[in-house]
Amino acid sequence: MFLTNVWPLVLANRPDAQLKVVGRNPRRALSDLVAQHADSVTLEGFLPDLNEIFDRAAAMVNPLRFGSGIKLKIIEALSAGLPVISTSVGADGVATGADRGVLVADDDDELAELLLQATDQARNVQLSLAATEHFVSLYSKEAVFARYDAAFGLG
Repeated sequence: MFLTNVWPLVLANRPDAQLKVVGRNPRRALSDLVAQHADSVTLEGFLPDLNEIFDRAAAMVNPLRFGSGIKLKIIEALSAGLPVISTSVGADGVATGADRGVLVADDDDELAELLLQATDQARNVQLSLAATEHFVSLYSKEAVFARYDAAFGLG
Protein backbone atom coordinates (compact mmCIF):
# COMPACT_ATOMS: atom_id res chain seq x y z
CA MET A 1 0.00 0.00 0.00
CA PHE A 2 1.23 3.46 -0.90
CA LEU A 3 1.13 5.03 2.57
CA THR A 4 2.92 2.14 4.24
CA ASN A 5 5.43 1.21 1.53
CA VAL A 6 6.11 4.24 -0.67
CA TRP A 7 5.42 7.32 1.42
CA PRO A 8 8.07 6.50 4.08
CA LEU A 9 10.67 6.22 1.29
CA VAL A 10 9.71 9.68 0.04
CA LEU A 11 9.86 11.14 3.56
CA ALA A 12 13.30 9.62 4.16
CA ASN A 13 14.61 11.84 1.36
CA ARG A 14 12.18 14.78 1.65
CA PRO A 15 11.05 15.09 5.29
CA ASP A 16 9.17 18.26 4.31
CA ALA A 17 7.01 16.45 1.73
CA GLN A 18 3.25 16.79 2.06
CA LEU A 19 0.58 14.51 0.62
CA LYS A 20 -3.07 15.47 0.12
CA VAL A 21 -5.45 12.52 -0.28
CA VAL A 22 -8.53 13.47 -2.28
CA GLY A 23 -11.66 11.39 -2.74
CA ARG A 24 -15.20 10.86 -1.63
CA ASN A 25 -16.06 8.55 1.28
CA PRO A 26 -12.63 7.26 2.30
CA ARG A 27 -12.59 3.83 3.91
CA ARG A 28 -11.86 3.57 7.61
CA ALA A 29 -8.54 1.82 6.93
CA LEU A 30 -7.38 4.79 4.84
CA SER A 31 -8.45 7.29 7.48
CA ASP A 32 -6.51 5.30 10.08
CA LEU A 33 -3.38 5.25 7.89
CA VAL A 34 -3.63 8.98 7.26
CA ALA A 35 -3.88 9.54 11.01
CA GLN A 36 -0.61 7.62 11.45
CA HIS A 37 1.07 10.12 9.09
CA ALA A 38 -0.74 13.22 10.35
CA ASP A 39 2.43 15.33 10.17
CA SER A 40 2.76 14.82 6.39
CA VAL A 41 -0.56 13.52 5.06
CA THR A 42 -3.95 15.27 4.97
CA LEU A 43 -7.25 13.66 4.07
CA GLU A 44 -9.05 16.26 1.96
CA GLY A 45 -12.13 14.20 1.09
CA PHE A 46 -14.25 15.20 -1.92
CA LEU A 47 -13.29 18.46 -3.64
CA PRO A 48 -15.72 19.77 -6.26
CA ASP A 49 -12.96 21.87 -7.85
CA LEU A 50 -9.52 20.31 -8.05
CA ASN A 51 -7.82 23.36 -9.56
CA GLU A 52 -6.84 24.87 -6.22
CA ILE A 53 -5.13 21.71 -5.02
CA PHE A 54 -3.60 21.08 -8.46
CA ASP A 55 -2.13 24.61 -8.45
CA ARG A 56 -0.20 23.84 -5.25
CA ALA A 57 0.93 20.30 -6.15
CA ALA A 58 4.15 19.02 -7.68
CA ALA A 59 2.39 15.95 -9.08
CA MET A 60 -0.70 13.81 -8.83
CA VAL A 61 -0.14 10.31 -7.49
CA ASN A 62 -2.33 7.51 -8.86
CA PRO A 63 -1.11 4.37 -7.07
CA LEU A 64 -3.91 2.02 -8.16
CA ARG A 65 -3.24 -1.70 -7.96
CA PHE A 66 -6.46 -2.81 -9.67
CA GLY A 67 -9.10 -1.35 -11.97
CA SER A 68 -9.66 -0.87 -15.66
CA GLY A 69 -10.18 1.83 -18.23
CA ILE A 70 -8.94 5.38 -18.50
CA LYS A 71 -8.92 7.21 -15.19
CA LEU A 72 -10.47 10.63 -15.69
CA LYS A 73 -8.44 11.99 -12.80
CA ILE A 74 -5.34 11.63 -14.98
CA ILE A 75 -6.96 13.65 -17.76
CA GLU A 76 -7.95 16.33 -15.22
CA ALA A 77 -4.38 16.51 -13.90
CA LEU A 78 -2.94 16.78 -17.41
CA SER A 79 -5.40 19.57 -18.23
CA ALA A 80 -3.93 21.50 -15.30
CA GLY A 81 -0.37 20.85 -16.47
CA LEU A 82 0.19 18.60 -13.47
CA PRO A 83 2.56 15.66 -13.90
CA VAL A 84 1.16 12.25 -12.97
CA ILE A 85 3.02 9.53 -11.09
CA SER A 86 1.11 6.27 -11.46
CA THR A 87 1.20 2.52 -11.43
CA SER A 88 0.71 0.81 -14.79
CA VAL A 89 -2.83 -0.16 -13.76
CA GLY A 90 -3.60 3.44 -12.84
CA ALA A 91 -2.33 4.70 -16.20
CA ASP A 92 -4.05 2.03 -18.28
CA GLY A 93 -5.27 3.53 -21.54
CA VAL A 94 -3.13 6.68 -21.30
CA ALA A 95 0.07 7.30 -23.22
CA THR A 96 2.94 7.40 -20.71
CA GLY A 97 6.50 8.62 -20.49
CA ALA A 98 8.32 11.74 -19.40
CA ASP A 99 7.50 13.30 -22.77
CA ARG A 100 3.81 12.88 -21.89
CA GLY A 101 4.05 14.02 -18.26
CA VAL A 102 2.89 10.60 -17.02
CA LEU A 103 5.55 8.57 -15.23
CA VAL A 104 4.82 4.93 -14.40
CA ALA A 105 6.33 2.42 -11.98
CA ASP A 106 4.97 -0.60 -10.14
CA ASP A 107 7.85 -1.04 -7.72
CA ASP A 108 7.65 0.87 -4.42
CA ASP A 109 11.24 2.15 -4.67
CA GLU A 110 10.68 3.31 -8.25
CA LEU A 111 7.43 5.08 -7.35
CA ALA A 112 9.19 6.91 -4.54
CA GLU A 113 12.04 7.88 -6.89
CA LEU A 114 9.61 9.24 -9.48
CA LEU A 115 7.89 11.32 -6.80
CA LEU A 116 11.20 12.70 -5.65
CA GLN A 117 12.13 13.57 -9.24
CA ALA A 118 8.83 15.45 -9.60
CA THR A 119 9.76 17.66 -6.64
CA ASP A 120 12.92 18.89 -8.35
CA GLN A 121 11.97 22.32 -9.69
CA ALA A 122 13.67 22.06 -13.09
CA ARG A 123 12.40 18.53 -13.66
CA ASN A 124 8.91 19.54 -12.56
CA VAL A 125 8.82 22.34 -15.13
CA GLN A 126 9.75 19.85 -17.88
CA LEU A 127 7.12 17.36 -16.75
CA SER A 128 4.47 20.06 -16.39
CA LEU A 129 5.08 21.32 -19.93
CA ALA A 130 4.91 17.74 -21.22
CA ALA A 131 1.64 17.15 -19.32
CA THR A 132 0.10 20.28 -20.82
CA GLU A 133 1.16 19.33 -24.35
CA HIS A 134 -0.14 15.79 -23.83
CA PHE A 135 -3.54 17.16 -22.83
CA VAL A 136 -3.70 19.70 -25.66
CA SER A 137 -2.70 17.17 -28.33
CA LEU A 138 -5.01 14.32 -27.27
CA TYR A 139 -7.73 15.39 -24.86
CA SER A 140 -8.51 19.06 -25.43
CA LYS A 141 -11.84 20.03 -26.97
CA GLU A 142 -10.09 20.94 -30.22
CA ALA A 143 -8.23 17.62 -30.43
CA VAL A 144 -11.36 15.59 -29.69
CA PHE A 145 -13.50 17.52 -32.18
CA ALA A 146 -10.82 17.08 -34.86
CA ARG A 147 -10.91 13.32 -34.29
CA TYR A 148 -14.71 13.25 -34.53
CA ASP A 149 -14.58 15.30 -37.72
CA ALA A 150 -12.03 12.91 -39.21
CA ALA A 151 -14.02 9.85 -38.16
CA PHE A 152 -17.19 11.19 -39.77
CA GLY A 153 -15.45 12.57 -42.86
CA LEU A 154 -16.14 16.17 -41.90
CA GLY A 155 -12.53 17.33 -41.79
